[in-house]
Parts: sequence; structure tokens; C-alpha cells
Amino acid sequence: MKRQKKNRPRQLRRGRSPKLTRKLLAAALAIGLLTVLTFRWLESPPKDPNDACAIFKEKPSWYTSLGKSEELWGTPKEVQLAILFQESSFRARIRPPRTKILWVIPWRRPSSAYGYGQILDGTWQDYRRRRGRTRGWPGSWVGPQRSSFHDVADFVGWYTDQIHQTAGIEKNDAAHLYLAYHEGPGGYSRGSHRKKAWLLAVADQVAQRAQRYRQQLSHCEDALWWSALRHRLAKGAAALILLALTVLFLRRLFRRRFSSKQRRRRKR
Repeated sequence: MKRQKKNRPRQLRRGRSPKLTRKLLAAALAIGLLTVLTFRWLESPPKDPNDACAIFKEKPSWYTSLGKSEELWGTPKEVQLAILFQESSFRARIRPPRTKILWVIPWRRPSSAYGYGQILDGTWQDYRRRRGRTRGWPGSWVGPQRSSFHDVADFVGWYTDQIHQTAGIEKNDAAHLYLAYHEGPGGYSRGSHRKKAWLLAVADQVAQRAQRYRQQLSHCEDALWWSALRHRLAKGAAALILLALTVLFLRRLFRRRFSSKQRRRRKR
């Protein structure tokens, strides 16, 4: 009988440990899956990239990010949006296609351009250093990312401000801003864009798109402001709910574990 009493708590302990592990693992997988799906949804391109109102209605956080960038740096939202569409078609993780050896074998990429703004590694590091940015969007535990629309919006505002100061281009001049964005302020000042007919044609397309975005936004700006406000409130409420559920889950989990330990002590 004495052996049975001594072994019984060990059996209970062994029986509860796998259940606890399975619950923790299931909770971690659920939170991880929800996080991945959320980020994938945030990174997906808008369904109608030709309509600024539809873009911001689908992506209210983009409206907020570009609005903050415009307020800080002075470059209009429609100009930034047109530049980003031309660079990446609003794809978060796009890179230049690899070159090929003998037309078949994939080789190196022509540049380190990456993300929404097709920003080079060196330019991005210079931006982070000069802006003193070691953290990304509010609440992020990583630094600024070229695949984050919020971070790239701030970069485009900052970079066009640098172009304005260096080359004297007005911040509502989408065509010349794009030429300097593509060639760099130094290259634009040297006139490297003048011999590239294809680039001049692309800059005209960016200007036309910015003008179209501006006209569209004039009809929906008020509605977008309220939509962005509702989005921020909903995001805050969702964060609070997730935090409350996590606290309740952990509280219940540890309470069960503590009560099981008490029962084992009483049986001893």
C-alpha cells in the first residue's frame, strides 16, 4: 500500500504533463498562425491599384501612414502613392528578377532593390542612420523594414525631402521627383536621366497617375479620414481583446497546475 501511495502522485504528474504541453503548443500555433495570416493580409496588394479611394478604403492603415509622412515631410499622399505603384505595384517583398547565364541558369540580381519602394541596401542603411531609426512601426520588435508600408512611407517622404533640398524639385512635381528618386539626387543633378527616353516616359506616367489619384481623393478624403479613425479604434480594441484572452488563458492554465499540485500534496 505504501508503494502505491508514493507512486500515485508520480502517475498523476506524468499524466498531466503531456496535456499541459499540448495546450501550450496548440495556443502557440494558433497565435503564430493568426499572426502570419494578419501580416500576409497587410502585405497583399490592393485589388484596384488604379483608384486611390478604393486603395485607402481597403487599406486604411496606408492612408494613415502616408498622411503622417505628408504631415512630417510635405510630399503629397498622391505623389508618394504614384511613386510606390511604379516601383513595386504595391508588392511588399518584390526584388529585381535574376539575370540568367545562357538564357536558362538563374544568376545574380542586378541590384539590391527590395520592398515597396525598391530601396537599395546602402540607401536604406543611410536612411536609418540619418533618421536615427532603430525601431519599426509602433509596437514592432524589429527595426524598420522595406516590406513594411508604414516604414517605406516615411522613407519616401524623407527621401523626397532630401531631393527637394539637394536638387530644388518641388514636392508636388511627381515627374521630376520620380526621376531623382530613380537616379538619386546626385545622378539627377548630373543629368543622367536626360539620355534615357524610357525613363522620361515612365516619369510622365507617374505624373499622370499622381494627378488621377489627386482627383480621386478630392471626392473621398472626408470618408477616408473617418475610415482610418475606425480602423485605428478597431485595431486597438482587437489588441486589448487578444491581451485579455491571453491573460485569461494563462491564468486558467496556471490555476489548474497549482490546484493539481495542492491535490498531490494532500494525498501524500
